[in-house]
Amino acid sequence: MTNEQILKKAIEKAVKNGWVFGKIVVEIMTDKNKSFDVEAMARNLCFQHSFARAFWAKEADAYSEDDKPWAEQPAWEYHLQQMVLEEDPIKYLEQFL
Repeated sequence: MTNEQILKKAIEKAVKNGWVFGKIVVEIMTDKNKSFDVEAMARNLCFQHSFARAFWAKEADAYSEDDKPWAEQPAWEYHLQQMVLEEDPIKYLEQFL
């Protein structure tokens, strides 16, 4: 997938999980008359707690307490920290689509 496709799917997933702000972003992305900077949008998402909470909302359910590498913090917070550290945060998101 291209970075643009990954980002669109990630935003769609977050919106589906209740990310309210994301609805505006999806409308902008689907308007053929507008273009957006994929890299800039990805950098902005890296710092959005609301996006991370929605994107990884179901992630915590996939693990038992013993399996979690982030036992002391919510799954979304762990993944947000990991994504911020990545050279290409969009590729990190791709793993969870």
